[in-house]
Amino acid sequence: MNILNNGLLNESDLICFFQKNRIKRNEIFSLLIKPYWSSLYSRCMYRINDRSSIDDVVQDVLLRIYQALPKYFHKGMFKTWIYTIADNVCYSHLAKKMIYNKKKHFNK
Repeated sequence: MNILNNGLLNESDLICFFQKNRIKRNEIFSLLIKPYWSSLYSRCMYRINDRSSIDDVVQDVLLRIYQALPKYFHKGMFKTWIYTIADNVCYSHLAKKMIYNKKKHFNK
């Protein structure tokens, strides 16, 4: 029986499987993120408002979520946790961009 395709797992179950099963992590992560993919993308686009950077920022968000997920503790809603990570990555991107633009402006 494939635990990932039986349709009986909820988000908490998937998170537990991700944390315990290193072999199927990519597949489990994909199932976890799928319901949030479009809203994560939209949220990042709204925050950074830069079509040329959006794919890199979203990729960084997904990487950060993936790396932090083994230590995730079910204190609140998973959705809130991933949106917080997305917001922080977007704000970091904007801060770096601002510093780069200031340096570029002052070096003229």
